[in-house]
Amino acid sequence: MESWRAALPRYGPHALTGLLSIAAVALIALAVDVVPGSGRPWDLLWLTVAFLLADMLVLKLEVRRQTLVVHFAEIPLVVGLLVSGPVWLVLARTLGVGIGGVLGKLPPYKWFFNVALYLVATTLAVLSFHVLADDTHTSHHGAAAAAAAAVSTAAAALFEFVVVQVVIALVQARPPSRQIMLALWTLVLSGAVSVLTGLVVVTLLQGQVWQRWLLVPLAVVIYLAYRAYSRLLGRHLALERLYEMARSARSSTDRQQALEALLQRVRDVLNAEEARIVVPPDEHSPYGWSARSWEDGFEVPAGGDGVLHELVRSSGAPRLVSSGTNDPALQRWLRERGAREAIVVALSGEAGIIGTLEVTDHLAEVRPFGPADVELLETLAAHAGFALENSNLLERLQYDATHDPLTGLGNRVAFVDALTAALDGKQPAAVCMLDLDEFKDINDALGHHSGDRLLHLVAERLSAALPEAALVARFGGDEFGVLLHTAEQSVAEQVARRIVEALAEPVPLAEAVIHVGASIGVALAPEHAHDAAVLLQRAEIAMYAAKEAGRDLRVFDSTLDDGTPRRLALVAELRDALRQSELVVYYQPKVRLDDEEIAGVEALVRWHHPTRGIVGPDDFIPLAERSGLIEPLTGVVLESSLRQCRAWLDEGKHVPVAVNISVRALLDPGFVEQVARVLERTGVAPAMLTLELTESSVMSDLPRCMGTLHQLVASGVRISVDDFGTGWSSLSQLRHLPASEVKIDKSFILAMATDEHDIAVVGAIVKLAHDLGKRVVAEGIEDKLTWRKLADLGCDVAQGFFLSRPLPPERLAAWMRENALSPGHPVDAPDAAVRRKAYPLRLVSRG
Repeated sequence: MESWRAALPRYGPHALTGLLSIAAVALIALAVDVVPGSGRPWDLLWLTVAFLLADMLVLKLEVRRQTLVVHFAEIPLVVGLLVSGPVWLVLARTLGVGIGGVLGKLPPYKWFFNVALYLVATTLAVLSFHVLADDTHTSHHGAAAAAAAAVSTAAAALFEFVVVQVVIALVQARPPSRQIMLALWTLVLSGAVSVLTGLVVVTLLQGQVWQRWLLVPLAVVIYLAYRAYSRLLGRHLALERLYEMARSARSSTDRQQALEALLQRVRDVLNAEEARIVVPPDEHSPYGWSARSWEDGFEVPAGGDGVLHELVRSSGAPRLVSSGTNDPALQRWLRERGAREAIVVALSGEAGIIGTLEVTDHLAEVRPFGPADVELLETLAAHAGFALENSNLLERLQYDATHDPLTGLGNRVAFVDALTAALDGKQPAAVCMLDLDEFKDINDALGHHSGDRLLHLVAERLSAALPEAALVARFGGDEFGVLLHTAEQSVAEQVARRIVEALAEPVPLAEAVIHVGASIGVALAPEHAHDAAVLLQRAEIAMYAAKEAGRDLRVFDSTLDDGTPRRLALVAELRDALRQSELVVYYQPKVRLDDEEIAGVEALVRWHHPTRGIVGPDDFIPLAERSGLIEPLTGVVLESSLRQCRAWLDEGKHVPVAVNISVRALLDPGFVEQVARVLERTGVAPAMLTLELTESSVMSDLPRCMGTLHQLVASGVRISVDDFGTGWSSLSQLRHLPASEVKIDKSFILAMATDEHDIAVVGAIVKLAHDLGKRVVAEGIEDKLTWRKLADLGCDVAQGFFLSRPLPPERLAAWMRENALSPGHPVDAPDAAVRRKAYPLRLVSRG
């Protein structure tokens, strides 16, 4: 079957020519028997000239290797049917086409095909006209004869069109493209004009002598109109292909895809045999590259530079050459290409000329490349430059998505992908999790610039110490991961100790020489896990075990994770709880210390487990962070809190809500949009929402968090720094955060009643925050004395069990009624004894 299809382009047109010849002989024999009359001998002369002119003055539509020709032959055919005999008409059409083919230097097989085709078509027109006009009884005058001539001519033209499309399909070995519909529409339009013109010519020929001279300006007008239409149609097709190329350039996702689509479009637009891009070596690409596209394939690299490309790159001017050139070097270049002709234009980028774009050999043999093709290729080169820059940009974005911007190492995404691929392929793997010792203290003492420099040096030392096949990645902060392709514990331990030794070398930083230590945890596959996530988790467990024990290295074993079955079960149950709405949100009120009015509430999540009862946030929130469930958990709390805020607003209560978020949320590219969607869905103003994040978590990866923080603040959402005073470099880093509020950690607040030093620390924090224009919230207030001392220090807002523990919405509403409290109404802060009587105090961990 494949060999039969492969033979169609070569032998199909010849077979069709033979069939047409046989049909012509049969039809002529039939016409001689049934069609009477022969006409005047001099009709042969003028009809032959008319058909010859119609064959030479044509409208050409290029369809890949073939050229569909729309001509004026319908005009003399209509005239011949009405004023001449059938014998002279068929003979004149044959002679006109034959002489035109010789003058046009058609190949022999095309000449024979055209003669056979038009001989059959003309004979069909004669037979059709004889039947429709009843030639034996009717003269060639009147509306009936004119209609018969028009229908017969249209039938002949349609027959010619169908046969030509069959040949195109055979040559291209595939069905004709949608361009056939455009060609058919063109045929209908031009055929209708030609038939009407033929009828006008007949009318003028049958009129007075002076009226016949009107045929001259009529012929000129028709020719000029056809030529203008031909140019317009050519421009339309070129613009359509150019648009398709630009659209393809915009949708490219990688370099090879962009090149293949681009060169295919270039070949289509220029109707060229081959297209090629050549980018020579330079300082950015020391090896250079090239690509080539032709009818049956695509190749990268393709090579193929040469003298013509060098000329274009040096001058910037396009070049069109053909085999008739007098330049021996260009002739040799064309021979090496195996091409008759070529166009080469410069390919420009932001830095100037970066390469060249080339096309060779026009597929349609009726004309070579010309100046218009050169201009068109220059336009395409501009789009080609855009496509390549677009693909380079996307490749850069894809690189950034899988690499750490500070060290250039792979990130967690790349590491997990590589580990998953290794495990899926049943390959042995060892994961080493590495955490630097005292990095936060170093960063605090020497500044972020020195901390970044240290991380960069660590990345370099890790890469140098590892085997060539190993993969090292930075997970964030001072945490790194190493993937080894081994399941041997001794090999993994040996590599880990080599890492420790490499990091032990002194590091000069900011006029100081420091020593860097590290804790490494090792987990092996398949011994410790078959799943990437579990293997990473167990390497992390071993790493923290090493750090707690003051050791450099620890390999995972079952004694390190006695609670793993329970935690794994809890993860599955937490996932179900998120789906089944078992998580509820409680609210703890915050009150202004100056006027004792409600300042808002903090949303705190609780898990009503069907068998375990109330599961505290300290049990499931860290678990959610490690298992990847923190994102949906954050979404649940956001949605529930803002819906409750909307309900309060509908009741006329202005109660802002604060929601705790993980630093992982800030690293999620879609988090800002997620918050915006929930705000829009609930109809709550952004200023009614405060997002609280712990100081230590955000400071551990501040550069990556800042972009998200600024976007949130720009949208109107407020940011609060939770547990302030417990992180590293608290006072020096506060000014860098776009936060409007700080919450003093409750460890300071609880000790204020008995420790004067803590009072001094709290006072310093309050003053610093106020100097920076930030509001101060004190959490953990449990007695009236602390309340009063905070008021004396100028603290803004209080929160704690002295006021109320976290409550569900209905109980919070009751609490507000009991204390005659609503937004805008003062709070009478009772003494501790009364508060404990109403709500017995017990330690409830904040979520």
